[in-house]
Amino acid sequence: MRRSFTYINELVPEPGDPDYPILDARLLAACGKGLDDLYKKRWERIAKIKERGKLRSDSEFCLINEHMDYLINMGAPDEETELFDSMLFDYEERARKRREKREKQKKDKS
Repeated sequence: MRRSFTYINELVPEPGDPDYPILDARLLAACGKGLDDLYKKRWERIAKIKERGKLRSDSEFCLINEHMDYLINMGAPDEETELFDSMLFDYEERARKRREKREKQKKDKS
């Protein structure tokens, strides 16, 4: 089940792909929601993160990391890629500091 979920999420066709209408129609028939609904929610999440200017969780980190790949492939302006790149870097730095703090606390307890 996990493998299927990962496979489906990694290979979701973009709106320009030839498989997009087929998968969209199947999802609409089976679930009542199509790929456009999924992409709309994704773009809304990205817009909120961009407005906030900061990543809060690992899932947001993954979302923005994937979005960076999309932006680079689409030839997006450097300002936008730099903004998201700085968010990713800041999140990694905060995560590194948290890890170091936990490790230090474990050593202090021992």
